[in-house]
Amino acid sequence: MQAQSYFQLLNPLVFLLFAIGFLSLFAANRGMKAAAWIGASYAFGATAFLIDFLRDSFSLIFVSVVTNVFYTITAVTFAAGIAMRYRQHAPWNALLLAAVLNLSAFAFFLFVRDDMWLRAFAVNLGNGLILTIGLLAIRSHMHRAIEKVIFGVYVVMCLQFIVRPVMVFLLDDTPFTIDTYNDSIFFIALHLSVGVIAVTMAMTLFVSFSIQIIEDLGERSITDSLSGMLNRRGFEEAAARTFLLADETGEAACLVLADIDHFKLVNDNYGHGFGDVVIARTGSLFRGYANGGRSAGRIGGEEFVLLMPATRLEDGRLFAEAIRRKFSAYKFHTDQGALTFSASFGVAERRPGETLTELLSRADEALYFSKENGRDRVSDETDLDKTDPSKALDALERRHHRGLNAPVIASGNG
Repeated sequence: MQAQSYFQLLNPLVFLLFAIGFLSLFAANRGMKAAAWIGASYAFGATAFLIDFLRDSFSLIFVSVVTNVFYTITAVTFAAGIAMRYRQHAPWNALLLAAVLNLSAFAFFLFVRDDMWLRAFAVNLGNGLILTIGLLAIRSHMHRAIEKVIFGVYVVMCLQFIVRPVMVFLLDDTPFTIDTYNDSIFFIALHLSVGVIAVTMAMTLFVSFSIQIIEDLGERSITDSLSGMLNRRGFEEAAARTFLLADETGEAACLVLADIDHFKLVNDNYGHGFGDVVIARTGSLFRGYANGGRSAGRIGGEEFVLLMPATRLEDGRLFAEAIRRKFSAYKFHTDQGALTFSASFGVAERRPGETLTELLSRADEALYFSKENGRDRVSDETDLDKTDPSKALDALERRHHRGLNAPVIASGNG
């Protein structure tokens, strides 16, 4: 009997430890709302098991009602957490409807037609149905091996709510009542199966969350937090991959370099907070073109770059012109009314074997040509007067002053 008491106490303790673990994940990263809901689920499960453990201290009807309410809440919050993990939102209407139906069936077989077996079947089937709603969220998001493991464990968890009571009913012919519940095979099978599966599920979820944290850290190390684009380090890594492919295939690559006109005046006249809004909006515009193998980055305070593989100079200029027109049409609303800004662009096509620094250098010369000739325009390397040696010297000085000669590596968020 003492061994059975320890067995009953094991699940609430294990569930509580996992609840603390998942809630700690959320406390460390508030973006992991799924971890908070899954942690709450394990906390509710621990409460249900604990009340079950202390059932001799209360009336059996009270314990039966309260534990089943907590088991239902456990299933709802777990399914909601899983849905948030994979779809960013929970199907609350479906979950709450399933919970109401589950508790209604429980109440019917307790207060209207008191049948312990039917009540047990109804509650297990209801909780299995609730959890299945969460299962549907995983099915289309099994890109990694760990997600496939989670899906498999989840399937077993849902199925056991049907298979377990049926097997117990077929194998156990002893009387099954509310008074004998604690000593029944049904009770032992419930605690054993749910405990083992819950532990397995928690461990796989911890692995999945850990992988996400590692990936997020890696993403942050190469991403500019303000614009959402690649920072200098991330852009160099992307450019290295693009250049390697271009050298293997013999295809061209084109680079567009942009600089917001008079950006210092934006910060001086409207504040750095508003300047950040302009940077973020510009980043969003450039990210819209970062598809099909293209890479967009922020490599300076108000400098943005777009690298396009398999693109010739003429097409690169068309891309730059499209971006310029869209940016100049943006309206930024302030207390002083709607404001518009412009940007200047320089375009260069990569030559075979050319480095990123060399390509950026030629794009920067074209950008400076745009600045000298009125701003809010696109220029490419063919527009430059290469017979004027002073321009090459001026470009070298500008690149040195703006850090474009330095390797584009490990420079924070650009």
